[in-house]
Amino acid sequence: MISDIKAYVDSCRSCQLVKQTHLPSIGQMILPSVDLEPGDLVGLDTIVMGPAAGSTRHKYIQVFIDHFSRYVWAFPTTTNTSASVVTLLDKLIQSGIRIKAILTDCHKNFQSTVLKQAFKRHNIKHIFSTPYHPQTNGIVERINGTLMVKVRAALQDHPHRKWTTLLPKIVTDYNNTPHDITGYAPAYLFFGTDPTPTFSGETNNLQEARELARTRTRTEQERRKQRHDAKHPVANFEIGSKVLKEVPFNHPSKTKVTAKYTGPYYVIKKITDVTYIISESLSGTPIQAHSSQLKQFVDRQQTQITVGECDDD
Repeated sequence: MISDIKAYVDSCRSCQLVKQTHLPSIGQMILPSVDLEPGDLVGLDTIVMGPAAGSTRHKYIQVFIDHFSRYVWAFPTTTNTSASVVTLLDKLIQSGIRIKAILTDCHKNFQSTVLKQAFKRHNIKHIFSTPYHPQTNGIVERINGTLMVKVRAALQDHPHRKWTTLLPKIVTDYNNTPHDITGYAPAYLFFGTDPTPTFSGETNNLQEARELARTRTRTEQERRKQRHDAKHPVANFEIGSKVLKEVPFNHPSKTKVTAKYTGPYYVIKKITDVTYIISESLSGTPIQAHSSQLKQFVDRQQTQITVGECDDD
């Protein structure tokens, strides 16, 4: 009887939707490829300055970062539109920068026809990260944080300057400073020029330096994976089973009284070890989700709980 009661409680639909799980998120870390050359994969994202923009007309920063070298391009813009991104992309390509693929989130600005046409014109493959899962494009998310810290620090030193006048030097200094992981300045790894002092015993041969940077990147990735995987179980949602999807903290519809999860959804397909296609019905609109956003849904069984009666004696 106790097991029946537990099953009944666990299968409470409302409870499953509103209660936040305290278990580690599901899914082990997938290591991205380090077998890259400069320009093979570039992350693209937008920093919304908000009140930090102050009185300047520029309210956004469009950030590009090369995944291999960590070389950064950051441009202040007055608008956050596809047209702004296309203008900057054209500018990069015209300056001689070779880009094979660009990774973005699923923001509407990155899904427009005008941007698709620009990618096609420049023969650039467009890759989307999992919706509301910024870790998929973690490199650009981290550089966004780094840039904002440096902008705030620069404004402390130069309170009467506009942040837009400080950004170019911030980016230049970053690109010419040895990276903590690779040991080389992004500018050197990307362009092969202006080598800076690096770890002792290093080579000034560019190809050897790039290979050493790949090795160091892989070593750091494996260290992070080992630490992550020790706390997070393997994702193993079966095709056809039901799951709930976490409502992202920054979702426009989320309030203090909004349910923590939506669903249930059916698992339609497994794309990678941590990426699934789910849908509200087996033939419904497909949704891509990361395993860390999902938890198993427990259906209520038609279990009858028998209540005993006391003897008259």
